[in-house]
Amino acid sequence: MASSQMNLQVVTPEGVRFEGDAISVRVNTTMGEIEILPDHEPLISALDIGVAAVRTPTGQHTFAMNLGYVEVLDNHVELVTETCEEKAEIELERAKTACKSAEEKVGAYDGSIDSEHYTMAKNALRRAETRIEVAKIR
Repeated sequence: MASSQMNLQVVTPEGVRFEGDAISVRVNTTMGEIEILPDHEPLISALDIGVAAVRTPTGQHTFAMNLGYVEVLDNHVELVTETCEEKAEIELERAKTACKSAEEKVGAYDGSIDSEHYTMAKNALRRAETRIEVAKIR
């Protein structure tokens, strides 16, 4: 018999950020965006920086996600990520300030000479842009 829900857990180094039943989970992986529905095949994939949209029986939750991984097994979905912020936690003006700062850092590095620092700056910019995107969702 097909399940109509699955258990979702969002975990960061600070602890469990979200736990509950979900109807669908949409995340960005390094291979592209995926949507996980009940009875999904087992899966482990690397998470990319981006928006995670979770539909629950009681509504919608939107998160700004950092790098990490997603594991799906037996109607249990676990998102393990470096950082995660739910829409209500994001201060738009602070996110815009972080975005400007990250843009300046990206401009300060030459990716062909200092690829490590350039990649770190680009990831900081992507995180800031994601936070702004999530904050603006209605």
